[in-house]
Amino acid sequence: MYKEQQYEGTVLYAAALNSLGILYCEKGQYEKAKAVMTESVEITKKHLGESSDAYKTSVKNLEMIQEKLQEHKIKSNHEILQETLKEMTTASCAQEYNLETAMASARKVLENSPKVVETGFVKGLDLCRAYFNEVCYPLLEREFANFLPRMAAGLIGEGSECYGFDDEISRDHDFGPSFQIYIPKEDMPVYGERLKHRLATLPKTFQGFGARVESQYGDGRVGVFTIEDFYRKFTAAEGVPDTLSHWRQIPENALSTVTNGEVFFDNYGEFTRIREELKKGYPEDVRLKKIAARLMKMAQSGQYNFPRCNKRKEYVASRLALSEFMSVSMSLVYLLNHAYRPYYKWVHRGLLDLPILGQNAYDKMQRLSVLSLEKDSREMEWIIEEFCVACVEELKAQGLTSSSEAFLLAQGPEVLKRIQEPALRNSNPWVE
Repeated sequence: MYKEQQYEGTVLYAAALNSLGILYCEKGQYEKAKAVMTESVEITKKHLGESSDAYKTSVKNLEMIQEKLQEHKIKSNHEILQETLKEMTTASCAQEYNLETAMASARKVLENSPKVVETGFVKGLDLCRAYFNEVCYPLLEREFANFLPRMAAGLIGEGSECYGFDDEISRDHDFGPSFQIYIPKEDMPVYGERLKHRLATLPKTFQGFGARVESQYGDGRVGVFTIEDFYRKFTAAEGVPDTLSHWRQIPENALSTVTNGEVFFDNYGEFTRIREELKKGYPEDVRLKKIAARLMKMAQSGQYNFPRCNKRKEYVASRLALSEFMSVSMSLVYLLNHAYRPYYKWVHRGLLDLPILGQNAYDKMQRLSVLSLEKDSREMEWIIEEFCVACVEELKAQGLTSSSEAFLLAQGPEVLKRIQEPALRNSNPWVE
């Protein structure tokens, strides 16, 4: 239709080619997919430029198609090779088979196979670690050897790859070979800018993966940072916060973000010292204050308001109450593990890494999310009560309460009594 209307070579035509390429790919016609997607990339680049989202998306689609085509070739060559070897070992054919010809055929198959040996999924953190070790570190040894004792490097912060939660879907933005280097702030005027400039000349591709494509708000996540600036971005402190008030003001997900990922090396030691202190979790008084508040809200949203809204058939209010209960319940589990709750879309997945109530909470939250308010409200109420009872048992195990009361509104004040700082101990249990 576009050809008939003389739209060939336009942005609309490129968008149609992009969709056609994806369709061909889904049908397993990878060569056709590659051809039309390549044309789409060229047209989009011409009209919209390399900085446009449309161009970046079409490039990622082309890379995906090329990867599928490569996997298909490997699979096909493997099947040919297996068939060749099968013929070689078949007794009935052994006497007639020319061994030299067969081996030559097998070698030809292997030589023509793509050089990528591993076709399984590669985690972003593994890719970035290998990129740093193989591409960046040798450069640092050659050109910045005098400053290496004052450097650290790793990949920490925003992005699912820093948690190890990334998958194929995650690769549509802020993915690719990259890393962070951390140096003391007094070093930045000495060699920081030269280091940034030199790192910008490193190869952008690595092990078959394309250059990192940053989303609109994804810039500033990788590169060279001062140690102080890196921590201040997330915690508003250049190191470990030194007051309970400061600790209370830092969002849980910010502390989770700054303690995830991996440090590849730390010759200077200061970056890791701060990180290890933060990874210990909240100061105990702050942890207890947060636990008390979570218990109060669990009681209010899940044990009290949720069943009342269900009885009234106020399903929007019921769903909101359930959402609040699930959110504060999962936060409580992180606190009971002396851990920080991550960004909301990873809160549930992160439960599986927690030894205390992690699996229990994961299963129950999953079940609550798929049940019907109209048909399964009673089961949902039972799940909420069962989980609250399990939380009380853990509170007792940690010495945070001596009460067995299952209604959590009674447990908040019990936990509050364990706080040492007087003003915090006497504060409102609902507020945190």
